[in-house]
Amino acid sequence: MSNYTKTNVGNEDRTELHETLSLTGAEVSINTLPAGASVPFVHSHKNNEEIYGVIT
Repeated sequence: MSNYTKTNVGNEDRTELHETLSLTGAEVSINTLPAGASVPFVHSHKNNEEIYGVIT
């Protein structure tokens, strides 16, 4: 299994992985929110997709 790299993302509220993962057409970030919080989706991207994963 030498074809992977383990990456530590730390404990920040938001960690962007575009450069870490050498992405070319997507934006991936890990976000930490307190229970009951929300994020307004009031922005757009012209060159990249943005991927959200929600863990409850």
